[in-house]
Amino acid sequence: MTGAQPPSVADAATALRNKAAALLAAKRSGEAPPPAALTDGAVAAISLKAAAAGAADAAEAARAAAATACEAADAGGLALQTLLYEARHYDREIAACWAFR
Repeated sequence: MTGAQPPSVADAATALRNKAAALLAAKRSGEAPPPAALTDGAVAAISLKAAAAGAADAAEAARAAAATACEAADAGGLALQTLLYEARHYDREIAACWAFR
């Protein structure tokens, strides 16, 4: 299973829910659960945990990308404010020079 994509969180949760329902149904009916049922349930739980970890990693990557984009936008806004300030400064300097004549 090396290199395989973990299942989605919804798929893993559904698989775990189905395994748990089968185990509970066997317990209620008084039957012994199949020998592989507990192992299958454990595998489903581990799959759910892996899917949740993958979703958390993806969310963290998205947050980092959003923060980077926000920083870039802030830097662009600051550069624009600086440019406008310099333009007003030069306009005042030119007006002062024209008034001097």
